[in-house]
Amino acid sequence: MPKKTTQKNNTALYLLAAVLLLIAIMLGYALWFQLSRDTDQAEEPGEVACTLEAKICPDGTEVGRTGPNCEFAACPEEDTNDNLGAFQPPPAIKMSSFGQTVNGVEGSYCYQQLCVDKIGPVDLVREAQISFTSIPRESIVFRNEAELSGVSVTILDDSGNDVENSTVLEAGVDGSFAYTIPAGVESGDYYLIVFAQFASGGDLSYFFPVHVE
Repeated sequence: MPKKTTQKNNTALYLLAAVLLLIAIMLGYALWFQLSRDTDQAEEPGEVACTLEAKICPDGTEVGRTGPNCEFAACPEEDTNDNLGAFQPPPAIKMSSFGQTVNGVEGSYCYQQLCVDKIGPVDLVREAQISFTSIPRESIVFRNEAELSGVSVTILDDSGNDVENSTVLEAGVDGSFAYTIPAGVESGDYYLIVFAQFASGGDLSYFFPVHVE
């Protein structure tokens, strides 16, 4: 009888050892799988944060920027090489005061049957890291290489709030547009929002950060 009891005890021990070995193998595999997945996720490149802009396609749909280079996605049934490759951006609006050039940034536009909608002026200027240029109130001139049929100017404060209603400018004999900041606008930092219409069709907005003396 003692011999049979010993055999039963040994069998139970073998079974227990086998169960424990199986549990250890399963735990080891689970740990290896988790570590492998974490390593793969850590090696994946981070996503690129593209600017929140939209391109309006000829059929009226909108596409945003995407991919590592933040390029506009192709419009439906659009041949990117034929259409976008030949596209030329609208000529920039140039601002000067007493011969001093004032740097600005391009905003939304519709040009050559392509419309691009961009973020607000405050965010665009900060994104472009353009400094505020000190200017006097008078002798401000806007020019463009293309013929313009109309230009208007709106003033925003540093928070993006309207300070002065839109002012429509008249073209000079040389095609330029002169502007004087109203006396009611106090000295400080502002954004001049210039909206221009092309004689050939289309429009363009430009944002200039200025410090009014």
